[in-house]
Amino acid sequence: MKKMENHNPEFRPLQTVRGVTGGSGLVYHEKKLYILSDDSDFLFGYNLHGNQLEKVSLKDSGTPGQVMKKHLKPDFEAIAATPDRYFIFGSGSAENRFDMVELDADLKFISRSSLSALYRNIMHQTGINKQNFNIEGVIVKGPDAYFFNRGNGPQKQNGIIIVKNWRGTSYQIEKFIPIDLPTRDGFAFTFSDAILLEDSIYFLATAEKTTSVYDDGEILGSALGVLALRSLEMTDFHFLTKDYKLEGITFQYKQAGRLHFLISEDADNSEGGTTLFQLSLEVR
Repeated sequence: MKKMENHNPEFRPLQTVRGVTGGSGLVYHEKKLYILSDDSDFLFGYNLHGNQLEKVSLKDSGTPGQVMKKHLKPDFEAIAATPDRYFIFGSGSAENRFDMVELDADLKFISRSSLSALYRNIMHQTGINKQNFNIEGVIVKGPDAYFFNRGNGPQKQNGIIIVKNWRGTSYQIEKFIPIDLPTRDGFAFTFSDAILLEDSIYFLATAEKTTSVYDDGEILGSALGVLALRSLEMTDFHFLTKDYKLEGITFQYKQAGRLHFLISEDADNSEGGTTLFQLSLEVR
């Protein structure tokens, strides 16, 4: 494995977004940052320079909930971008967390539907039961999708589920690929988000003192890793912080031989707002 130090990473707090209780997914679109929150029916649009916050409803009817109680929240944990669509995914870690929201290229609402059939078939075919199923990141590439299951359940099934033709009526659940990550204080790092950039997958991982996909535990730290898209072999892994649970990552720009990313925390109790970070890596 290559050492992340070869990329000379720079990681720093950027600013705090008031009015958003946690950032479980991010997308940077036309110089505006959109923040997904797992306890809300809104996608929050944020101007990094003007501190202005706007809301995009993720419901087609009724009153959207902004800060919902744990047993009611939709647990939106992943946002995946394609050239003309954005897809927002519930984690599937409870019966009310199977929803998917579709937005157009301008992040306008199109539909909200259930992924119950797909998620249940994934569980059945991969052997990941409901106590271990917890989707935290999704990458959509052409007709296929890569679902990142966070292995913080009792069986520690951290890995990637590849689904061919995922939106079709005859989708094929190709395989589940376990991905073992380093440990901290006896607890393994597990996926918390992932994005595709060229031929590499950049993912966040967190370590918590818990063996539940539903209950939160003490945060032990967060890290960034890199997987080669073709082989899904890990090529880099770098510890970033011991203090924050990092759950959202998006590519911002490339400049002077460095890749720049925005990252968000989801502290599970961030009433004061959500902290954003900037990470830059030297291109090698």
